[in-house]
Amino acid sequence: MKLRALLIFGLIVLSTLGVSRLTNAEKVTNETPQTSDPLFRTASAFAESARIGDFVSQPKREAATPPKVKETQAMPISGALPQNGTRSADGAMARFSAVSMPAPSLTFNGLSNFDNIDAFNLLIIPPDMTGDVGPNHYVQIVNSLFRVYDKNGVPRTSPTPISTLFAPLNTVCSTRNDGLPVVLYDPLADRWLISQYCQAFPPFRQMIAVSKTGDPAGAYYAYEFAMPNVKINDFPKFGVWPDGYYMSTEEFLGAEYAGTGMFAFDRTKMLVGDPTVGYVYFSRPSFSTLRLGNILPSDLDGLRPPAIGAPNVFVSYSATEYGDAADALRLFDFRPNF
Repeated sequence: MKLRALLIFGLIVLSTLGVSRLTNAEKVTNETPQTSDPLFRTASAFAESARIGDFVSQPKREAATPPKVKETQAMPISGALPQNGTRSADGAMARFSAVSMPAPSLTFNGLSNFDNIDAFNLLIIPPDMTGDVGPNHYVQIVNSLFRVYDKNGVPRTSPTPISTLFAPLNTVCSTRNDGLPVVLYDPLADRWLISQYCQAFPPFRQMIAVSKTGDPAGAYYAYEFAMPNVKINDFPKFGVWPDGYYMSTEEFLGAEYAGTGMFAFDRTKMLVGDPTVGYVYFSRPSFSTLRLGNILPSDLDGLRPPAIGAPNVFVSYSATEYGDAADALRLFDFRPNF
């Protein structure tokens, strides 16, 4: 397959033009990090799940022993500013609004971290809570469990391990619940995406399930993607776009921060359960081992699509507090050609 991909970099500078990257000890270079050439990889495994609504969780039980505590991987951020960093004097601090927040129209009890204790006799810290809403459902994930609710807060499924979606893959990662979950509703296709990472062994994996219909309690297409190198695909964040499902990761080599991974998965193939689906990948290395300048893909909400051919925009930042020359937004246009 011939691969063509283009990554265009833009910089919106909010004050002074120019960027100089500093570590916490010294200036490394006057240039910004160079993005790698694009790589293309296809899914390493594919399967179809049964209807999630057909699974029934085990009844709650009293643990015979105190639950074990599992701390999900959270790489440290230096608590101090880099030595050459200076706090901006623009006064742009958060302020309380004089307008009170309106009362919620509906509240209900969802999953909590205690549900993970019931399911796994394991307290997972932090809880990594996430959720998204569609026309008729709300899907919530807390660590390794997800649950589907209707718009009145009535559960449509039992608390279900994420690995249930991937069990038919019959791989090492298909039975693991390593977490860092993501759930997104795709409004243009009326589908749901649920993902978690797997850190069984390098190359590590990203597990992605896409619902076959608009019912998140139904069946899913399940994919396993091997990462293109031995870097840890930490803290994956997703965005829905017409031409792809986009993902950014914080990349680590062991405990050392190494930069950002930027991915575009072929949405068209994922929606129809095509096992030959692949992704385009760029690596943007970091000149510092500090976790600074993270990048997030844009995510589409609503039914009005962007202009035809509009790229997905990955957004990062620079800040004088971290030794950069200016407070700025950094915009990266990602246009894959699968």
